[in-house]
Amino acid sequence: KSNYPPIIIEEIMSLACDLPF
Repeated sequence: KSNYPPIIIEEIMSLACDLPF
């Protein structure tokens, strides 16, 4: 499942930063 670029991971990390985890 490495079809997506690593940029997606950065976007997810940015969204995770917005979550109160």
